[in-house]
Parts: sequence; C-alpha cells; structure tokens
Amino acid sequence: MNRLIKYCILLFAIFQSCEEIYKPDVDVVDTALVVDARIVSGRNDNTVSLFQSMGYNDERRVFPPVSGASAWLVESNGTEHKLGEISTGKFVVNINLKSDIQYKLKILHEGDTFESSFEAVPPAPEVDTVYGEAGIKLVAPEGSNKIDEMIK
Repeated sequence: MNRLIKYCILLFAIFQSCEEIYKPDVDVVDTALVVDARIVSGRNDNTVSLFQSMGYNDERRVFPPVSGASAWLVESNGTEHKLGEISTGKFVVNINLKSDIQYKLKILHEGDTFESSFEAVPPAPEVDTVYGEAGIKLVAPEGSNKIDEMIK
C-alpha cells in the first residue's frame, strides 16, 4: 500500500510538471492603420481616433496611437474641413454636421492617403422614454481603450 501511494504521488508530480502555456505560431505582419470615428449629427463631441493594429502575440495592452497623421472631413460638394489634432492620434470634428449632406473621412499617414466612402450622417434620434436598471458597468469614455481611463 505504501508503494502504491508513492507511485501515485510520483505520477501526480510528473503530470503537474508537464504543463506548458500554448502560444500558436502566428505569422508576424506589418501594423495597419485603425480608424475609430464617432460622428453623430447634432453633437459637439465628435472624434476620430487613429491607432496602430497589434499582433496576436503582442504583449502591449493598449493600441498605440498614430502620430504624424492628418485628417479631413470632406463634404459631397468637395469642401474639405481639416480636423484639429487634440492629442496624439485623436482629432476633433468642430463642424456643424447636416443630415442632408454626405461626408467622408480622408486621412494622410506616412505618404499614403486613406479615404472612406461618402456616408450620410443620420440625425440623433429623439428620446421618448428613459428607464434604467441598478448595477455597475465599466464605460470607455470617447472610445478610449486605456484601462486607466475606464469609468465605473
């Protein structure tokens, strides 16, 4: 019986020591430009944020902001509005947007120009009923992806 206990302990130790975290072999690719635009007609806190993508096995927890880029909001009639950069990779849209005009984003980064298609900016819907439920929820202000900026 004593021998059986020793073998069981030995087998248990062997199986516990063979544990290894699996990290798949994923190809490393160049970073891509990520655009997060929050634009709603009738609001004055519209923003466009530019980030770099991250690899699957990247240890960073926050998408790095893009520096040195320029951004414009282009109306369907050709009028271009240069967006002001309020912090690295974050642009503010200080334009009175109209729901009957179509707009597109134009971004210049490292000599490359990126453009979206023209889209109408829908008006903000009217609120007819408000209700709530008790609870705690984490909210990311203005699309932030930093854990330190989360609000409870």
